[in-house]
Amino acid sequence: MLAALLLVAGAASQAPGADAGGVSVVRHSAAVSGYNSLIAFVDVRLSAPARALVEHENDEAGRFRTALAPAAAVHRIPVVRLR
Repeated sequence: MLAALLLVAGAASQAPGADAGGVSVVRHSAAVSGYNSLIAFVDVRLSAPARALVEHENDEAGRFRTALAPAAAVHRIPVVRLR
């Protein structure tokens, strides 16, 4: 699985992947749920509040994108329907 964390600064309508206004990832980790192997959680701490999403893909299932999370410095983003 290939995954990318996208940060979005500014207006809610700004496209994911746009300039995040100098916000950087301070720490990140990912782990598969102990209750469901088709769910993983990506935990992210940012240098400043920003909206975030995770994009992931594999050769068989294609590309998926999580919902855009509200602006925060700390995110826990669920990645579902892993295959």
